[in-house]
Amino acid sequence: MLLSTQLLRPLYSTSLIVPWFRLLGAEVGSRCEIASAVYSAPDLIEMGDECFVADTVYLGLPAVHMGTIRLAHIRLGNRVFVGNGACLPMQTVLGSNTLVGVMSAPPLAHALDDSNAVTRWPEPALRAEPGTAWLGSPAMFLPARQRPARHFSDEMLYRPSLLRSAARYCFELVKITLPLTTYTFFVLLQLGMFELLRSKLWPHFSTQESSLEAALQSGSWQFWLVWPFLYMAAGMLCAFIALLAKWLLVGKYIAGEHPLFSTLVWRHDIVTAMLESLVHPYFITMLRGTPFISFWFRLLGAEVGARVFLDTTHITEPDLVHIGNDVAVHADAQIQTHLFEDRVLKVIRNRQQQ
Repeated sequence: MLLSTQLLRPLYSTSLIVPWFRLLGAEVGSRCEIASAVYSAPDLIEMGDECFVADTVYLGLPAVHMGTIRLAHIRLGNRVFVGNGACLPMQTVLGSNTLVGVMSAPPLAHALDDSNAVTRWPEPALRAEPGTAWLGSPAMFLPARQRPARHFSDEMLYRPSLLRSAARYCFELVKITLPLTTYTFFVLLQLGMFELLRSKLWPHFSTQESSLEAALQSGSWQFWLVWPFLYMAAGMLCAFIALLAKWLLVGKYIAGEHPLFSTLVWRHDIVTAMLESLVHPYFITMLRGTPFISFWFRLLGAEVGARVFLDTTHITEPDLVHIGNDVAVHADAQIQTHLFEDRVLKVIRNRQQQ
């Protein structure tokens, strides 16, 4: 599953992931949304209708003890929300309309009333009663649940019209194909430029053998001198395309709330896919820890102060990010400005003072 999140990254957070999980053996209800599951045992998952599972959620983690791996079912009721990075170990049962927050786990079952215990499987180890909300690990009960500032209809959250569903499929088609086709184009562009330079720099190589292979085998200093510049040129052009997509499709991010079936959410997903599936792994990751990455995020709209150390590319909605002078953001830290709670994208500012 972890490998699939890397190879199939553009497919995640789309409507194609639910059929993918069903093919793997999971029982997933209708109108569910799954962003990505870092680890899961699909055959042991039972999910009700209209659930939402956010990014990097652990579903059905096994218990490993004394040389034995123990597997068991997990069950989610209807309209369950599971936040980013949440952990749902085996024998987890979540009632309908339950919320498990970001980087959280459900409460222990023995701390709750056992009058409605599930008998289909062994006694659940972690269980949340219907309509409850939990945050943290160990879980802390939230007596009040933050609701959107304005009401959104079921059509915008759970049951879109045929026209709105068709529009979403069109946006998702762009999201899936644009990063992959752009990556393929730039790989072919690099190889084409190399072939062009080969005829100028290495005319003595035989045309019947791969010029790239010949350059590698010969240890030609010209090849090692030219290839990094070709890669950098392609990377900068790739970054320019992603930058252009951000400003054309989304423009400047503004704090607010947006339902799942709105065009801004879909446009935001396309930009995120271009950054996370294309330009960041292809080029920007190499700039981590250097002054150049601060310049990149300034181009995306972030306010980055002087002498900032950035060793991460995990910055979402950069227009809403302020990083003061002399700030250090270490490896793989995430400056997050949004939460997809109850199918509503809530976007706020994030300020890191000097």
